[in-house]
Amino acid sequence: MLTVASLPGGVVCVAPAPFERARAALVAADLLDRLVRRGEDSGAPIEAAEMGPVWLKGGPLLRHAPLRHGLAWRALRRLPPRLREAFRLHELGRAGLPAAKPLFAVARFVGPRCAVQGLALAHELGATPLARALREAAPADRATLLAQCAELLARLHDGGFEHGDLYLRNVLVVERGGPPQPILIDRWRGGRRASGPLHHRARARDLGQWFLEGALCLDRGEQREFLGLYGERAGGALPAAARWSATLARARQRELRRALGDPRRGLRPEKVALHPGEFDPEPTWSPPIGG
Repeated sequence: MLTVASLPGGVVCVAPAPFERARAALVAADLLDRLVRRGEDSGAPIEAAEMGPVWLKGGPLLRHAPLRHGLAWRALRRLPPRLREAFRLHELGRAGLPAAKPLFAVARFVGPRCAVQGLALAHELGATPLARALREAAPADRATLLAQCAELLARLHDGGFEHGDLYLRNVLVVERGGPPQPILIDRWRGGRRASGPLHHRARARDLGQWFLEGALCLDRGEQREFLGLYGERAGGALPAAARWSATLARARQRELRRALGDPRRGLRPEKVALHPGEFDPEPTWSPPIGG
């Protein structure tokens, strides 16, 4: 269980319960120092105070973000993105879904502004970005990995969760005492449906993001196979195949426009399939799921 706490100096943190203020203050000071220096936010694991090896993400906020997130916290008690992400990743773990494990999140407020924010995640052995793992895998291992991803996304959506930032770079392949498996990271946008599986339009938004880069990493046969496996494993009803294919194609085009129009998403044109013919969303399951 995670808890939110305020510390001296305008510091707000998210830490596991039971909460120890002295330990939290030590960890927060160490992480904030590293985040401000930015040299540690490189994707390589670091040795953090009281926690051992962690991945540290975040840093000083820029442009309008400090005031926007600062006022949201002051007026609405809405946590900055990296602190929200800690809760949302924790939520996935509690639901039995493989996700990065949040250890500590921290933000410092200066007046009405959120100056810096960060999140420490447990270091994972053998962590490899999914796109690289697919490139380097033997054909049989590649097929297994794609099947694992299809099942993971089906379970995510059947649990009522929307990831909200489901680019391939936000899936890692790790070793957790067994064969390599995919886990989810960087979930600070998505929400959860109050009850029941996720609606098919929300599923399509996630899959539209997935296939921005996925249409380059997967050939047409793999795209169809992936969507077929997803459909077979999805417990929630999906539209008939032709309607579902059209929904996916539209969702991907919307996500493409958003991603290329928003530099903060970090998606370069050369990293996505821009030509419509490179994405073939026709699934392979039969008979169609739903109606």
